[in-house]
Amino acid sequence: MLFSHKDTPASAFDNIYKSINNYTYFYGGLYYFLNSISILATFFNGIIAIIFLAGTVNYENNVFTTFLNEPSSNFVILSAIVNSIIAFISGILSFFVINKKYLFYKAKRNLLKFEKLYYRSKLYIYKDLEKLDAQFLLYKRALNLIEFDRFKTYDLKGKHNETHK
Repeated sequence: MLFSHKDTPASAFDNIYKSINNYTYFYGGLYYFLNSISILATFFNGIIAIIFLAGTVNYENNVFTTFLNEPSSNFVILSAIVNSIIAFISGILSFFVINKKYLFYKAKRNLLKFEKLYYRSKLYIYKDLEKLDAQFLLYKRALNLIEFDRFKTYDLKGKHNETHK
């Protein structure tokens, strides 16, 4: 819940800002984590292929011959396929999903920062307002900035809320 009856509008704004800030850090960290996985998976695939090609599979005294390290190079093909799948999935998720959410919450956080600066400096629409009115306007504008629709139409319909003629 973004606003409790015990909170002032200013503390409700702070709760909104903390929530948006947490989302920004979460999606930013996830974005960089998935990009790092793509880079590391590609790097380790190269290392594994080099170790395989420079390993002892070409010698006849290899007692650990399995289907992965046979001279037919199944291991290199299998590791390349696995790495390609991992890199593709993490790249797609990172680029198309996580990056958009990260940029969305980062922009909202910056807008909330500027709105708080307007409020503290008593500029723009806050200059001639009382303290409580300015706090309520700050909270209301914060809800608009984060595109939060508090009252949905299906919440307003009901036995006590509909007007009967």
